[in-house]
Amino acid sequence: MSEPVINIEITDQAQILVINQGLEASKPVITLTGSGILEFSVNGFAQFQYDFESDNHVTIDSMLEDAYLDTIANLKNRQMLGQFPTLKPGINTITWTGTLTHIVIQPKSRWL
Repeated sequence: MSEPVINIEITDQAQILVINQGLEASKPVITLTGSGILEFSVNGFAQFQYDFESDNHVTIDSMLEDAYLDTIANLKNRQMLGQFPTLKPGINTITWTGTLTHIVIQPKSRWL
């Protein structure tokens, strides 16, 4: 089954909805573009904080449990505090505080 990638330019919203089409919690891969310190939450629960420092983007890979810049060879785990996010089956509400300009989410839905 082909699963769409969510690719959103952020204007003034501070919330998006993401669907996990599977029957089990999924471990998404999320690429964020922004600046400063970002606080990221899923379904009202604080998941992590990320400090962009000098970089303007990062990939948060919940499957690998790594934060990296462009490739896994350029780890940014020290700039992340908290848990790697998971998506429950069905609709998930993602919110954030801080400066976020673009978000790409691969939900990685799972069926067992």
